[in-house]
Amino acid sequence: MTTTAKTIALTLGTVAAFAALTFLMFSFTTQVEAYNGGAKSVGSKLEVSIADSGRVIVRGAEVTAVSDNTIRAETEWGATSLQWTINTDAGTDFVTKHGSGSDLDDIAVGQYVSFSGVIDGSGSALTVDADAVKNWSLDGGSATTTTKAELRAEARAEAKNGWGKFMSELKAFSWFKK
Repeated sequence: MTTTAKTIALTLGTVAAFAALTFLMFSFTTQVEAYNGGAKSVGSKLEVSIADSGRVIVRGAEVTAVSDNTIRAETEWGATSLQWTINTDAGTDFVTKHGSGSDLDDIAVGQYVSFSGVIDGSGSALTVDADAVKNWSLDGGSATTTTKAELRAEARAEAKNGWGKFMSELKAFSWFKK
């Protein structure tokens, strides 16, 4: 192969590699932008898990209503939406995203929560008798929502640490360790 042919082949290879990387970066950016709002903006991920026993873990649900001892929330992925009714009582553990104590009065419409409990099988709706509720929109038990920059930084830290610490601190998650 001549020097000119090698130069042309190297140039074409470089251009092709650059074009492929540009395409991949654009594709990844589009996917991130499509999912960068909502639960991700406060440091939670979107997850719904229902075990055969009826145990439920829902992460990243947006609160749509709060009344008496009930939270109504929804999880969305694209056009799919699940509506949740979350029953709480004196035995429900409430914490902020940092694990500080909280209560039902700290939860407001538009905030993001994660919860665990058991499905109440007496109706057709997705109703959970919650034993733990984590408010991702509150910082350290204060009733102030944190900024998006703080929430994104927390999301990065939470992604590295996972939910392990949170679950180990709550008696409600003792079933998860089994």
